This record gives sequence, structure tokens and C-alpha cells, in this order.
Amino acid sequence: MLTRPDIERGAVVDGLLRGAVDLDCQSGPSPVRRAFDHVEAARAAETAGLRAIVYKDHWYSVTPVAAFLAASWFRESRLKLISGVVLNTPVGGLNPYAAEHALMLGGRVVWMPTLSATNHVRQNHRDLRRAAAALSEALNVLTPRWVVKDEVKEILDQVAKYDAVLAAGHLDISEVLPLFEEARRRGVRRLLVSHPHRYVEALPDELRALAAMGAYIAFGPCDDGTGAFDAGMLKEGVAQAGLGQSILGFGTLPPGATDRVAAGRAAIEPALGVGFTPDEVRTMIAINPCRLLGLDSTATETS
Repeated sequence: MLTRPDIERGAVVDGLLRGAVDLDCQSGPSPVRRAFDHVEAARAAETAGLRAIVYKDHWYSVTPVAAFLAASWFRESRLKLISGVVLNTPVGGLNPYAAEHALMLGGRVVWMPTLSATNHVRQNHRDLRRAAAALSEALNVLTPRWVVKDEVKEILDQVAKYDAVLAAGHLDISEVLPLFEEARRRGVRRLLVSHPHRYVEALPDELRALAAMGAYIAFGPCDDGTGAFDAGMLKEGVAQAGLGQSILGFGTLPPGATDRVAAGRAAIEPALGVGFTPDEVRTMIAINPCRLLGLDSTATETS
């Protein structure tokens, strides 16, 4: 039986979901099993009052699907459907043409390699199933002399041209810092780092350096490598990056969840539990990701 505090906390969480942004919606169809498809994810987000969802698939660009759904089934919705392309081997790896065509179709995010990143493969080399997901070639964005590769520079130019978001994917911090420095020199304004502890492995000073560049840091489940939400790690990370550059990510689904919004609830509740105020949570889950994506953040200020 729910107690009054439970009901009140639930109302606060539901209120914080209104206007929130899910930057990592991994729905189906996909080469791996997903708990729900793209339409089901959007319907759940719309019902909860989310401002936007960003579809992300490690194997293909969901941008055409997002554009179709936005122009048809969700034409009258205030929910923004966004996607882009992850530069893993199925799209040709560090392929400027894949980035350009995703952006031409309305994509807003270009992710550097995730499953195909050398860093990802190295971290998962003992798990043959996960290592095999890298799909034939491990990718680096730097030359052996630690200079950003020419094809990556072409990608950065495309991201700058379309004022899109450059996301670090699963690169190591030793790659992310020079990549972002080059991106800034080439006019990229929107930078995103997810999994700063789990994959990127950024130290406190490096988190501060990323934030000083203007990068947004998305904290969430998986950062401790188990899939659980380490709220203490979130609190430390936000203290290092600063509230203004921190994003509360939805992350992975909690066990038994049947819709994507459950991941948002599973992120908000522990954030409140370690002392973040509702206004601070709203900043991280709604206002900051809207600013990153270039959406109107005033639309998130509905209680």
C-alpha cells in the first residue's frame, strides 16, 4: 500500500518528467533485442510529457524513422523526435558521408564510435559476446601521432555546418580531449560526453576541463559498470563538472520495465535521494539537454 510520502514523491517525479529529454533512447527494430519499438517509445514519452527523445542505435541511423514519425503519427505532438548517426563499422566507421547524409535528413547528433571504438573493445575483451559486437574493426579518431584524423576533421566540419551535436561515444578521455579541442577550432558548438566514468574514464580534473570547453556531461546508469545507478557518483560528478554543464541521463532500463519512461523515473528518484532539489534535477534532465539540442528550454518549466 502506498503511503502519502510515496504518493507525494511520485507526483514530484512525474512533474520532473514533464519537459524532460531522453538523450539515449535505444528502441527497435535493432540487430539486438529491444524491449519496445520506436513508436512505443515515443508514445510512452508523449504520455509522460517529455519534451524530446533522441533515438540512438549502434548499428544504423534512426534519423529517417524519426523524420517519418514526426511528420506522420506525431505531427500534432509537442514531443520532439530526434536522431543522428553512430559512426560504428556498419555505417562505414569514421565516414564523413554517413555523417553528412544523416545531418541532411535532419539528424541532430553525430556520435563517435561506441561498440566499434578501440577503447570499448579493450574494456570488453574478456567478454567475447560484447567484444564481437564491435563488428570487425576497432576504430580510433587519432593518428599514431595523436593528431585528429583527416576523415574525422571532415566529420567535424559537417557537424559545425549543421550546428549539430558532437557526442564522444565510447572513446577514451585521451581521445576525447584532443577531439573536442579540434572540434571547437572548427566551429562545433555543441559537445556531449556520456558515460564519463564507465567508458570515457575521465578523472575529476578532466571533467572540469571538458566542462570548461562547454561540453555537457551526461551522468547515469552504467557509469559504475554494473547497470545500477550510482547516485553518489552522480553527486561527485556534478560537483566537478558544475550543475550548468551536467545532464541526468535516463540510461538503461530497470529490471522488469516495459517502457522507456521507467528509466527516467529510475534516474530521478536516486538523484532526489542524494539531496538534489527538484529545481536542480529539472536543470539536469530538461533545461540543459534542451540547450544542448537547441530546443526551447522554457517549455520545460511546467510543473
